Formats: sequence, C-alpha cells, structure tokens
Amino acid sequence: MGIDFSNVDLSAIPIVDEPKKSSKNTYTGYRNNKNSNGYSKANKEIPKDAKDNLSVYDVTLICEGPLYIGSGSELTKKEYMIDTDNSNKPIAVRIPSFEKMYGSLIDKGLLEEYEKFMCDNDCAETLGEWLSAIDSISSQEIESWDNRVLRGIGDAISEGKESFAINTFMRDGMEAPYVPGSSLKGMLRTILLGYYVSNNKDNLKWERQQIKDVCKEFKNKSINAVDALKKINSVADSVEKKCFVETWKEDGKPVEINYMSGLKISDSKPLSNLDMVLCQKLDQDRTGKENYINILRESVMPGTNISFTMTLDSNVINSKFLSKFQCNDKTSFVKLLSNAIKANSSAYYENFLKNFGNSGAAVPGESTVWLGGGVGFVSKTVVYSMFSHNDAIEIINAIFDMDEQSKKNSKKAITHKEDSLVAPKMVKLTKYNNNLKEFGRCKIQIKPREL
Repeated sequence: MGIDFSNVDLSAIPIVDEPKKSSKNTYTGYRNNKNSNGYSKANKEIPKDAKDNLSVYDVTLICEGPLYIGSGSELTKKEYMIDTDNSNKPIAVRIPSFEKMYGSLIDKGLLEEYEKFMCDNDCAETLGEWLSAIDSISSQEIESWDNRVLRGIGDAISEGKESFAINTFMRDGMEAPYVPGSSLKGMLRTILLGYYVSNNKDNLKWERQQIKDVCKEFKNKSINAVDALKKINSVADSVEKKCFVETWKEDGKPVEINYMSGLKISDSKPLSNLDMVLCQKLDQDRTGKENYINILRESVMPGTNISFTMTLDSNVINSKFLSKFQCNDKTSFVKLLSNAIKANSSAYYENFLKNFGNSGAAVPGESTVWLGGGVGFVSKTVVYSMFSHNDAIEIINAIFDMDEQSKKNSKKAITHKEDSLVAPKMVKLTKYNNNLKEFGRCKIQIKPREL
C-alpha cells in the first residue's frame, strides 16, 4: 500500500511564484545588505529600500479534519451545560458567562450553595443538573448568561459522555476563535527542518550518531532518562541551528541571524462559533482497535477555510538560506516551501500513516499539512527524515520510554508497549459525522496578494 509521487507535476500544488513587491509594509529590526554576509549590524536605521524586499501572500488552510489549537483552559462538567431536544438527544453545549451567572446567584442568595457544589469533589452532578433543581432560576434566565453556545457537537456527546472535560480553543479578546500565526509558522518551520535534514544527511552524520549512542546508553542503563533527553535535545538544537541560524563576526563581535525572522505570519482572521465542533480524542492501533480518551476538544469544523497573511523579507530569507536546501538560484522561497510540503506529506504517509489501513484516513495530497493539538509525534518531529525507517522506530520508542520514565521520576526501567513495524504505535483520530478523521489535517494554499 502506498503512493508514488515521483511523476507528479509540482505545478499541481496550489502555491505560486513570487508576487510583486509590497511598497506598503515596513518592518523594523531587519539588517540591510551592506556587508559581505548580506546584513549590516542590528539596530541600524532601516534602509530606504527595505520595503522593496517585502513580499505579501494570502495563506488559506482548508480543514479536512477537526483542527484544535488549545487555549490551555479546560471546562469541567460543572462549568458547562448541555441542551437536549424533545427526545433527550444532546444538541448543543452552553457555556455561561461566569460573571453573569455569579451575579444572578448572589442576587438569589445562592452563592454559598453554589460554592459547596463547586468544592464537593464527590458530587456527581453536572452544572445543568444542579441548576435544574433550583426552582427560582428559569431556563430563560440561564440562557441570558450565555457566553457562547456550541451547536456543532457532532459525535462527541452522547449517553455517558455528559461529564467529560472540554479543552477549549484559542480565542481573542472579543471571544472569537482564531489560529495564532505562530502556530502556522511553527508548522512550516518543522516542515522546512525535515526537508533540510532529508537533503543533508551526510552533513549530519555526527548528530545522527550522537542520538543513536544516547539511545543505546539509555537501553543499557548507563544513563538515566532525564540526562538522555537533555543530550538528545542538545543535539536537536544543533541541527536546528545548522538549518536556520547563520553566525559571523563584525568588528570582532559575533553577529547572529535567524533566517526564520524573515518570515512573518499574521494571526488568522476571526472565526465564529458556527465554525466550531466538539470532538473526542481517539487513539487507534494498526489492527483497528480503538481507545477513546475522556476528553472533548473544541475544534474548527472540517470544511472551514482559515485565512492568514504571510510576509517574506528577501533581505533575510535570501539565496544563502535557500542553498542549504540544495536549491538553485532560480528557486524562490515559496517554491522551496512547496517542495518541502509535498515531501513532508509523502514521507508522513509512507513512514507512518499507511500502517494504519483501518483508520479511514485518506492518502494525503501534495499540499496536505497537519497542524495543532492531537496530530501526534511524527508530524511535529523530524526523526523519520533524519534516520532510516528501522532506526527511526527504535529511536522513537526509546524517546517514549525516556519520557515516561522521566515523568514518573523513577530509576526503575519503564517501557511502553511497542510495535516493531511503526512508531508511535497509535494514530490520533476523532469521529466527525460518524466518520474517522485525523486531527489537524488541512490543505494549504499560498497565493500572492494583488497590490
């Protein structure tokens, strides 16, 4: 089972060449091209032609699976309510404004009773059940407390799931859901790093051997988990610096530039509550065995388009950076990004996804990317790009063992159950409209902005 990308025309990817240069945008902090390295010292005045080095693109993510970007907050069963229809089927989740609710409870002299309810860890009641037992609070008053109502609950809430915690989505100051530009930039950075690693294996022999040696030492119990992870992270930092950082000296002082500082991505345009859906975490192994996790994630609904603005500074992302990827002088950064996305999609399928034939996950297209929470270890790391398939499996399993042992702070050998054919052994999924979907799977389009 597999897909051959060797005969695919790159022009099929919906990413196009460089647009006209913007004359409307300026950035501070970039270096100009007055010295042999292509940069001058930091903090100098912005050159008059700096604005001519900026190119602006419109970026669109089309969600193929639910997209989850966590806010870091969680709602317990005592912080939301479930609306049902006449047949008692859940149809919406109602999240109150706690200011409004708190004010009403104070007015009715119910504050002490509410505090007891919230502090009683043995209480099995949900917020909706507790409120329904209070005669002095009408359903209309409860609705007046609404902060937001999520009607897209899909397959997430059914009998027995009413008390699950909800991981909430990132929201702005107006409570509108959005995707931070840093999330998209981080994803593209990982994709570029994987492409760099796969094209520069000969230049990374030392780093690859170091990681193998650490895993071997850990397996032989000659190094503990915490120290092993520190060594691997140190090597990983070295690889990233080779890809993204350039250093030199000016006037005897070290100067450093991170090429990715030349890539700016805005936060997305605001989404609405109608774009959101609740999805339950689900792990599946190669045999099709499913393991449901008692967590619901507030996610962007499949089929939703998410819009960003991307700005490139060619003073920073220059030919010297492109040469790290074996690109010729005629290759633009956007073309490089196109090639990297295509390679990442192919590698993710061949090394990982195709092993889960029962998952229902379709073969990814050339512009498929994976973003956000719940997408799994493989899409956020470059282990498969850096090592052979078998070596990658051994290293990933070792890293998982290190992680488990370090978290439990134990010297006792702790190992997770492994699968010799693929690592990790589980693919991260959810159900949407009774169909299995990958979390965070999107199609990306990058088009020049018409100025």
